[in-house]
Amino acid sequence: MSSAETTYLFRHALVRDAAYQLQPPGVRAELHGLALELIESAMGGPPPEPQLNGRGEAQYAPHQLDTVAAELAEHARLAGAASRDARFRYLRRAAWFAEKTFRAGDAVRFWSACAEEDPAQAPEALRHAGQAAQLDEQLPLAFSLLEKSAEAARATGDPFNEAVAIGTLAGNYRQLGQIDDAVAAYHRCLELLRAHEDEHECAVTLSNMASFLYEIGRIPEAEAAFDEALQLARKTGNRRCEGVALGNYANLLMDRRQIDEARKAAETALEIHREVGNRRFEAIALAGIANQHLDAGRNAEAEDYYHQAIVMHRETGQRRFVAIVLGNLALLYDGTGREEEAVRLTTEAMEIHRELNNRRGVGITLGNLSKFWLSRGETAKAEAGFLEALEIHVSVGNRHFEGYHRSEYSRLLLKTGRIEEARRHWLQAAATLEELGDHATRNDIGEQMIRDCKAAGIPPFTEESTKERPTS
Repeated sequence: MSSAETTYLFRHALVRDAAYQLQPPGVRAELHGLALELIESAMGGPPPEPQLNGRGEAQYAPHQLDTVAAELAEHARLAGAASRDARFRYLRRAAWFAEKTFRAGDAVRFWSACAEEDPAQAPEALRHAGQAAQLDEQLPLAFSLLEKSAEAARATGDPFNEAVAIGTLAGNYRQLGQIDDAVAAYHRCLELLRAHEDEHECAVTLSNMASFLYEIGRIPEAEAAFDEALQLARKTGNRRCEGVALGNYANLLMDRRQIDEARKAAETALEIHREVGNRRFEAIALAGIANQHLDAGRNAEAEDYYHQAIVMHRETGQRRFVAIVLGNLALLYDGTGREEEAVRLTTEAMEIHRELNNRRGVGITLGNLSKFWLSRGETAKAEAGFLEALEIHVSVGNRHFEGYHRSEYSRLLLKTGRIEEARRHWLQAAATLEELGDHATRNDIGEQMIRDCKAAGIPPFTEESTKERPTS
């Protein structure tokens, strides 16, 4: 655009603003009201009010005006008291549309404004705002909004929004590694939902809790929760929840080496996510299938699925999951001779996890980076990294990676001549993985240990060899 055109547009904006400022406040309000009516008229009239489903949740039908709902809410605000209902209507639609188009930050802003505009709607609006803040990785804000939602729900006798707010708080505690708080919140949420006889939402909470229990190594409890979640999801027709639960259950099945069952669960989950339009979990399912391909040595297929997952995670604004998949892709690169690329991706993943204060992710990525440092001979750096990673794993209850990275740390100890320490850490790692039922990883670290001990000229680290050693 030429400078003359730029000048023209700038002056035009000044003339428009000057003309607006010359109008008395009452006339300005009328002009905003007129603008609201004209835009509605030009785009199919006002949208219908959301319909409540059998569980009292608002269901929205798409409308042409959704793309300009935020602007119409502002026109309604400036139009004054006469357009207050219209302001709430368009704020709510703007919030819903922001969620639908993966703009979590905008959803936080619009739902929060809804709560201010109509305090009677605060339990639901603040709960939605808190869920959006969690998706946007704004955990302190999410805590504040969800606690306010639960408080408002209790004050107004709204057990559904109180329960869901508490269940979402459990997810916050989970991300921060506050295990006891997360477990207590999940159980309180289920208590409220069961008292309210809400099996549909019980399925959702059980699915989330099962995934968390799996993460912290409480496998029998996780299996029971997955089983109950899937039963309730199918009973109530909650296909979205069924897909999420199946996808997460596939990870547990992989650890148990139930390969065919894991593959079927992951593929069915992906089909369901696509059926219901759950693109966030579609991306997670793609990454899960990539992990299965990697485990089976199908590296080309794994790489393709990882790249698909990264693209979709970025489109849906899930930076934490971008970092997780980058870390997994780095492992593939490392195993296929692309160590420099592996280090670069792992470092990028670490930066995201640290920025988001995702301690679980930091621990996993730091442990993986420490393996790279050890392979390059940066022993002191690797040891510091392993020790920090292990401390994080213990604090957030990540027993899977505690076992795996402890076995890798034992290799460092063996290489530096600290044989007894190496033996102790390896046995602890093996016991952890056995307890979790992760026999595949347990076998892998056992085979690696035998090779390492042979190279060092010492007997393998076994319980028997420990017992046979004389005591001083």
